[in-house]
Order: sequence, then structure tokens, then C-alpha cells
Amino acid sequence: MLIDESTNWKIRLPITWRMRECARVFAEKQQTFEKSIQVERNTLAVSVVNAYLEWQGYATDLAAGDSWNVGTQLLGDVADLMVEGVGRIECRSVLPGEEECHLPAETWYDRVAYVVVQLNVNRNEAVLLGFSPTFDPEDPVDRLILKDLGSVDELVSYFDRIEKGYRELEKNSSLEFEKIRQIWTEQYSRLMLVAQLERIYRNELPSKWRVKGEKIISGRILESNIIREKFNPEGTEKTSREIRIEFQGVAEKLLNQLVEAWR
Repeated sequence: MLIDESTNWKIRLPITWRMRECARVFAEKQQTFEKSIQVERNTLAVSVVNAYLEWQGYATDLAAGDSWNVGTQLLGDVADLMVEGVGRIECRSVLPGEEECHLPAETWYDRVAYVVVQLNVNRNEAVLLGFSPTFDPEDPVDRLILKDLGSVDELVSYFDRIEKGYRELEKNSSLEFEKIRQIWTEQYSRLMLVAQLERIYRNELPSKWRVKGEKIISGRILESNIIREKFNPEGTEKTSREIRIEFQGVAEKLLNQLVEAWR
């Protein structure tokens, strides 16, 4: 592994024989040449990011991602990697000379971050170009401009904020926070929730936290079939407006508490 100062502290890593062999095995299972190339690149990108994160001390689960499943490889263009305590990230590849990175629609909604890897297979070398945090699900992004990416060292700080936010969510014993945990039952869903709240904190004025946060924690724009009745006390009926106002109050409280942890 090499940190190259001449390329703005981008991280260079070798593409090992094991990475290439894994990519070859997956590629050979595809039905067309174009799909084989796509899967090979996706597998190499995931393998490179996985190696870097393991070097940084993160625990990852390759087998838990769609990119490591032959069935989902056939159905979509995915290069996801599950990172323990952080969530699902997308590892997209570009070739030397390219200036932007395409994001397929199937990668838009449940990724906490997008890491871009430049592959130079002929030299058995990859460069981590940078990353983008999760974006607003109401305004999905179909491409990343490479010159606008955050640096790789910022990725670690971003992961740290997600980990801190998740611990804050888990340790709070108040009734409101327990209701959130009842809605978002899976660990990776809660991590995605924290990442979206971090995005609101980073991009929105505090005056908008209530409204923006309500859309996230209620699941209105992250999960279309969320059971919102879980938020209501048993035996009571509330209007949609009453539920929304209650969610807004919880969102504001949660964001204020997370901000204290992030500061």
C-alpha cells in the first residue's frame, strides 16, 4: 500500500492474484461478455476497498453483500460491501482517464457511502480516488464527478461519525428512541438512518431539521411499506398530521443529541 502525495494523498493498492482469481471466477458465471466485464470490475473494486478497510481495522463481510451473490450479479450492477458498525457501502470502479463515475439506480437508496476506485489491471494496481457520503433519497444522484470527491482520509472520519451516532441511538433509553428502534429493527437499517441524519446535520439549516428528519425516521422516503402504526401507543388513533408532528419532535430531539456526540 502506498500513499501518493503527488495525487493529493490518494491511496494506491496492489491488485493481487487472489483478487483477480476471485473476479475471474465470478465473471465466468455470467452469460454475456459485457456482463462478465462488469462483474469482474465490480469484484475487483470491492476487493480493493475491502483490503484497505481491513488495513484500517474495520471488520467487513464480503459474503453478506449482493456483489458476492451470483444471483444478484445476474440481475443488477452492484458492488456493495458490508462494513460492521458502519453499514453498506458501494465500491464503484473507473478506468484511467475517466472523469466521472456512473451510479446505477439499484445503488441509490441503501448505501451509507460510495467509494470510487480507479483500476489499472495491466499494472496490477488500483487507486482509491475518494468517496461521497450518502445523498438525499428524494434527489438521487446518477453519477459522481471525480474531482468533487471527498478524500480517502475523510472517509475514516465519516465512518467514525456513523459509529458514534449509532452508539448514541442504541444507548438512549427514552421512550421516543425506543419507538425508533421498534421501527428500524435491523442493525444495517439503523446505520442507514444515522447516515441520513448525519447528511441532514451536514447540509441543512437547523430550522429544517424537524421536517427533513421526520421524513427519514418515519421511513416515508426510505421504506415505502414502513408500519408507522408502531409509533402509536396501543389503543389510540392519530391522524397522519398528528403522527407527522410527533415524528418531527422526535427527529429534532435525536438530531440535537447526535450533534453533541459528533462535536
